[in-house]
Amino acid sequence: MILTRSVGIFLLAAVILDFLRKRELKRLVLLAVPVGLILLAWAWSTRAATPGTGDYMKEFVYLYRSSRATSVVPALAGVAGNVWVLISIEIPRTIFSVVASEAVQAHRLLSLAIIPLRMGISVVALWPIVRGRRAEGAPTSFYLVMYLVVISLWPSDPSRYLVAIGPFLCFSFVEGAAKVFEHLATLRIGTLVTPRTMLYGAICVCIASNLISDARFVASVRRTGDFSPQAARTWDDCIDAYRWLDQNTSTSSIIGCVPTIEANVYLMTNRKTMPLTARQGSWQPLGITHVMELNDTSSYGSVDRRIEDRVFGAVQHGAADGLLTEVYHNPDVTIYKVGQPASQDESSQLRPTIRQIE
Repeated sequence: MILTRSVGIFLLAAVILDFLRKRELKRLVLLAVPVGLILLAWAWSTRAATPGTGDYMKEFVYLYRSSRATSVVPALAGVAGNVWVLISIEIPRTIFSVVASEAVQAHRLLSLAIIPLRMGISVVALWPIVRGRRAEGAPTSFYLVMYLVVISLWPSDPSRYLVAIGPFLCFSFVEGAAKVFEHLATLRIGTLVTPRTMLYGAICVCIASNLISDARFVASVRRTGDFSPQAARTWDDCIDAYRWLDQNTSTSSIIGCVPTIEANVYLMTNRKTMPLTARQGSWQPLGITHVMELNDTSSYGSVDRRIEDRVFGAVQHGAADGLLTEVYHNPDVTIYKVGQPASQDESSQLRPTIRQIE
């Protein structure tokens, strides 16, 4: 949820920067006054409803320090790692999925040989965004650049956050590819076909690549049975846990989640959620009242298993030390209360009926 708010803030910042660029101060004031009043009302209402919601920077700093470490070098290394994941894997996967598929990455030499192609795809896709040449496209360019900066700085894997700007990346790649083919034509490279034909061919190849990857994924799921019976049971157990949270916690509760399923928990319970960190000392300052632990991570596993394992270890130590008290359990989900023992009513609900998946 913190990242979602960051994206919203930078969307407003992109519009403000565009007004400043065009020196349209009157329009900027007309926008800033009502938006500012709305944001103030939102900040006041959410702070009243959920303690800690307004402590935006404190939450970000705690999460960042817990995931990246406190020294500068590991933090910079984490940011560099996020940037590398974006430009060498995730952006190329969005455009031309075959080059970053699991089948390719499973062959080390093949994956290394294709890195220049993947980097080239990222450059072609990002160049129009960075330049933002057309005046009418400037707000979009401002927004996308700031969005990419935020997910690079964010202390977790940035892969899933590209979904929101996938269409922008595809359109930007088309624009960048058109410029590349036009430039090749002026150099008399590939003169047998027109730049437009080459562009249409590249678009068709990219679309076919994504369709093939999707078909391979569906075929793999049907063949292996992954994401079918086990995921169905996990989903049903999660639904039971969501129902328990909705019925047995206050609306001001803050749920720390491991693995990072906070979006699911928020949508199903309307409780504030955040990814749990491995630093136990940050849980109470962040206002976390409960911890939801998904025991089986086959359907929700994190990309960075080392960080995830440290968080799971912190939860186990917290339960052993008395910081966490188990208040709910089923085969796939355990819920703990932070900082105080479970009440008798909660303890009576520790072992709900186990669903049998036929």
